[in-house]
Amino acid sequence: MRLPQHARAKEFHKRLIDDRNLDMARKATALHAQGKQVFVAVGALHMTGPQGLPALLKAQGFEVRRVMSLQ
Repeated sequence: MRLPQHARAKEFHKRLIDDRNLDMARKATALHAQGKQVFVAVGALHMTGPQGLPALLKAQGFEVRRVMSLQ
């Protein structure tokens, strides 16, 4: 039985964005815990919402800042 289109889209987003955000946040936290400075650059889809990388890192106490282009 196939899922409805919206359910497939939600699952696709979860796998492609949300799950990867959690993994990137874990890896950044682990590097920081080892005393390393961490700079994370990601595409726009990873930036928004409660499961966005900035929100996940802020929730763990990181300072998150937007880096602006000079152009």
